[in-house]
Amino acid sequence: MGYKVFIKEFGLGIAAYRSAFDFIIKNKLAYFYLAPLLITIVLWVSGFIGLSFFTNWISALFNNWFGVALTESPFDLINDYKEIISQTGKILVTIFLYILMFYFVYRLNKYLMLILISPVLALLSEKVAVILTGNDFPFNTRQFIKDTWRGTIIAIRNMLIELSLIIALWALTFAIPLFVPITTLILIFISAYFYGFSMVDYTNERKKLNLSESINFIRKHKGFVIGNGLVYHFVFMIPFVGAVFAPITAAVAATLGIIEIDNKNVNKKP
Repeated sequence: MGYKVFIKEFGLGIAAYRSAFDFIIKNKLAYFYLAPLLITIVLWVSGFIGLSFFTNWISALFNNWFGVALTESPFDLINDYKEIISQTGKILVTIFLYILMFYFVYRLNKYLMLILISPVLALLSEKVAVILTGNDFPFNTRQFIKDTWRGTIIAIRNMLIELSLIIALWALTFAIPLFVPITTLILIFISAYFYGFSMVDYTNERKKLNLSESINFIRKHKGFVIGNGLVYHFVFMIPFVGAVFAPITAAVAATLGIIEIDNKNVNKKP
């Protein structure tokens, strides 16, 4: 892929979101946002319950290690000097573990959303294509299950690859702290690529591309894929609201953009 094509398709991947939102409103598809809303509520409630268990587990763990349970507040006054050192250490470790947990939960939450909402995104992508192209795709339960399963498998695959890359880059950063700005930027674009991958594959599946063909197509148009995934990445960062709006809008944007790319390629042929 040429540099100019990459930049052009990257811009299309970002610009497609505005067209996607307008398309959703114009064609009365906003009810699709109800699916991620319900899933987000379930994930948040589950997260708070899990956080409570995690807090109790950490407190019990420190109690076993040091013989003293965690204080209710990091700012409690402690008279004994050794107790101050002990409590400070426990508080710092606790804070580190919480940051680590929130980071991985944040990463996993995006993929959990993609996995759980996969049936909705498959249906939505098809509906957008029908409206935009006029081509009818008769509903087939077996094909729908197949599309959903493929979306789930791809989300899991991308999650495992991304987490492996994250761990490798973290190890590099830990060894060479000066690489922090570079690895942070790399991680953002890695995430964007894999999120965009999931969104674009729904269209590729409908075009009867197998997984290998879909991967080749996505690599060929990685500018668009990264642009699509980058917006998804940053919109999802908005607490609660992002999780509701990002998946649906990203799926529509991916469908609109890939159809536009396909049409341009068809028109270029002699």
